[in-house]
Amino acid sequence: MLHSLLIIAGLRQKRIFTKTFCSVSCSQDNYWPTFAADSNIMRDMRLFQFFLFLCFVHWATSVQAQDRYVPGQVLVALLPGTEPGDFLTSQLTGVESPWRIKRRVTTNAANIWLLEVSAPNMEVSNAEKWLKMQPTVLETQLNHYVQMRDAPSLPLLSSSLPELRLAYPNDPLFATQWQLENTGQMNGTPGVDLGMIDAWDITTGGISPTGDTVVVAVIDGGICPACPDWGNNLWKNSAEIPDDGLDNDANGFIDDYYGWNVIAQNDDILGFSTSHGTSVSGIIAAKGDNNLGITGMMWDTKLMFVAALNGTNTTEAEVLAAYDYVYTSRKTYNESLGKKGAFVVAVNCSFGINFGMPYQSPLWCNILDQLGEIGILTVGSTANGNWNVDIVGDIPTTCPSDYLISVTGVDNKDQKSENAAWGSTSIDLGAFSKDIYTLLPSSPAYDFRSGTSYAAPQVTGALGLLFTAPCQNLTVLAKQDPAAAALWAKNILLESVLPNTSLDSITVTGGRLKVDNMLHHYQDQCQSCLAPFWLSFDTIGANFAVLNWVEGAASTSLDLRWKDSANSNWTHINNVQPPFLLQGLNYCTAYEFCMRAHCDSSLVSDWTPSKPFKTDGCCIAPSISTISLDSLGSVRITWNAIIAAFSYTIRYKSTTSSEWIYVQGIYATELLLENLPSCTMFSVEIQTNCDGGTTTYAPAIHFETKGCGACYDHIYCDGKAENAMEEWIKEVAIGGFWNNISSGNQGYQFFSDQPSVLNLVLTPNMAITATVTPGFASSSYQEMFRIYVDFNLDGDFDDADELAFDPAFSHNGAMTAPFMTPNFQAEGITRMRVMMKYKPTSTLSLPAPCEVFPFGQVEDYCVTLSLLSVPSPSIEDIDPHSSITIMPNPFNDRITIQIANHSESQKVQYELFDATGRVIRSSNGENNQKHVEVSDLGNLPQGIYWIKIAVEGTNPLLSKLVKW
Repeated sequence: MLHSLLIIAGLRQKRIFTKTFCSVSCSQDNYWPTFAADSNIMRDMRLFQFFLFLCFVHWATSVQAQDRYVPGQVLVALLPGTEPGDFLTSQLTGVESPWRIKRRVTTNAANIWLLEVSAPNMEVSNAEKWLKMQPTVLETQLNHYVQMRDAPSLPLLSSSLPELRLAYPNDPLFATQWQLENTGQMNGTPGVDLGMIDAWDITTGGISPTGDTVVVAVIDGGICPACPDWGNNLWKNSAEIPDDGLDNDANGFIDDYYGWNVIAQNDDILGFSTSHGTSVSGIIAAKGDNNLGITGMMWDTKLMFVAALNGTNTTEAEVLAAYDYVYTSRKTYNESLGKKGAFVVAVNCSFGINFGMPYQSPLWCNILDQLGEIGILTVGSTANGNWNVDIVGDIPTTCPSDYLISVTGVDNKDQKSENAAWGSTSIDLGAFSKDIYTLLPSSPAYDFRSGTSYAAPQVTGALGLLFTAPCQNLTVLAKQDPAAAALWAKNILLESVLPNTSLDSITVTGGRLKVDNMLHHYQDQCQSCLAPFWLSFDTIGANFAVLNWVEGAASTSLDLRWKDSANSNWTHINNVQPPFLLQGLNYCTAYEFCMRAHCDSSLVSDWTPSKPFKTDGCCIAPSISTISLDSLGSVRITWNAIIAAFSYTIRYKSTTSSEWIYVQGIYATELLLENLPSCTMFSVEIQTNCDGGTTTYAPAIHFETKGCGACYDHIYCDGKAENAMEEWIKEVAIGGFWNNISSGNQGYQFFSDQPSVLNLVLTPNMAITATVTPGFASSSYQEMFRIYVDFNLDGDFDDADELAFDPAFSHNGAMTAPFMTPNFQAEGITRMRVMMKYKPTSTLSLPAPCEVFPFGQVEDYCVTLSLLSVPSPSIEDIDPHSSITIMPNPFNDRITIQIANHSESQKVQYELFDATGRVIRSSNGENNQKHVEVSDLGNLPQGIYWIKIAVEGTNPLLSKLVKW
């Protein structure tokens, strides 16, 4: 096996060297010095011209690939745990960010987001340079378009097909599948096939020797799940309850029972189009020996389908999101020791970017490595074109990943297909790509298909069979070292190819897939006595550890050995059973253990790789587990106990202060802080005091005390749309005096943390109108609208009269309707929820305040309920014909009151109120003041204000002001 892994490593070195040479030699800066240094090359003008031609082709095709991307969009990979909002909202006041968030693309395999420029005419290259300067940005690239790899089927060379000469398998159309057994059909060369009859004598797929359900994944446009020839071969997520609206297995995908559709964000695997995906999948997983139609390479399997391709509109963003789902499934399987997720061993990708270069698609190439590290091989079909991808480029088949298998096509005479690309350093092997008989989602239910799209699934199916072969070595290794198992599987497949003269010197192996050779080659390496696998820990204490494992095949007894990682001497224990209690350990010490098996006939397995662990009892800073806002001014902090702790010290401060407040000598694992100022943001840190010293403080945790108002103090129910890419709330306007415009593309947004959103003041018994305007990506849809306000400030929208805006019918444009407030008695800052929900049928289903629905958007705002800002009957509003003018309005740091036609003996008084009716500025009144200045207003928060002006001898007047 080590030899196999070394060969794979060598292949990768060869690929990387070749690609680097071409890119450097063809660059303007490096080309001339290279040739000027060699007079022989300079004299040989023919070679010189030929090399110029290759460089030109390399340059021209790279430019062509670069032109096929979504204008104004980039994919960006960020540090784990960060978001684009961390730097998009941190710009200096008045400086617009050049990017806005389109959507998150991946969550688990990587942290990748799709961004678009904030203005249509903005220069993407300059904006991308700004993006690369952000500290949390790891990589950026354009969002290229992706193509399927079909080729037109050629006319059949023979109209007659031989009768099925074998009773095994019994599928009536098996004889048409010449690639499985070639007896000369379609004028082919007998024996030019995959060797499946011999292969099926070894395995027909299904379950691995260690009891795992082997899964192969296909990423494509869609699949026909109702087609009858699947049998039970389509994968279902048994840990998920379908259509209950919940993420039952906590994998980050809601109701992913049948697989995943990355565009619709559900498990509708019909997708955009079922033709290509059904045909590709049928080659792998059509049910075998079921007396129906054709047979797949794996008679029994579980095929996971991820719908991602959207015809000519498919971009790398969809592809990366699809990879993320496959990655999550296998990673969950590994981490849960097979209890959840799926044992995905390979993913088929019959699509790509013609003439794409790895430096143009670094995120795509990187994710192939991430898949491989958890045990998944990627099989990619190369381009349908008669060219050398080492020179002109191709994505993904030129990506320099050890975990990629790139496939070209050959015909039924074992000659490379005329329209199949090649590359001696990038394309690994060939498989059959011309006139492959497979499933269709329509009538007829079966037909011939051509293109490298149909060569790749033969390799994917072969890998699935390999993991079900009757030898535990590969699957045991997959549980000890998933990456090593993936590399070993790849090497077994490549070492067993059948040499092919038409592929010699133009592919890595110079050969074509031969499945029976692969399985025999694997069995020749099989060891009958295998060590345990999935070594794990049930519990780790300060002086003990409970160890566990899964027993391998044919073992009669097991040995365990363990040691302090700082020492070289092992302690051996024979005849152990799981779970095993290992006692007498030192606290805060690194240990490791491994296992081996004894089998019949005196066979002994190798020791497993060491499994490290560390005992408890270290003097470390604790982690704060909860911060509870018990009441106004009170906060309860709890943390995990540290065995080595003598006491703890906590320090805290407001985020605007530089002075810490210390609480020392804490012997419990909780602390109640009291008499804190309300609505204030604090930082808190904790350290451990041990007999041997004191730790540093743990990273700060931040909290805000109660008193900011119900909007911030309460935890409101979730209300959101799962997808806001096609429709969203574009604008909300209330009463002609307040509005907010949003860009959408997010199913839920909370706007009151954004200083640009003005405060909305609501008073009792308002009867005004509101307008909610939808935004659409392309076509318009019928939408339903509602606005709820928590008028009694109790943290919900369930009380009477809290539905303030309810048109009660749907519309595909701006919706205007009455906005009513009740005669509420409470005042303060509360929550307003604006909802827009897509109406898919004739049935009216209006949005409920705590509803999660498929399409639309939900927006939350903090608004002010005010009783004192209602003008009294004795106060009149200032109208345009008044002798009093207030400017500017909106204001920033000052306002000027201009008063015409008043005598010098009249006194002028004013009072400036905030939205709650609190007086924040006033004057006692002065004579002869035709211009009254109200200054020092720059530190006031943005929002609505009122000013009452009284000129002696006249009625007071009231005016509304807006502070920007």
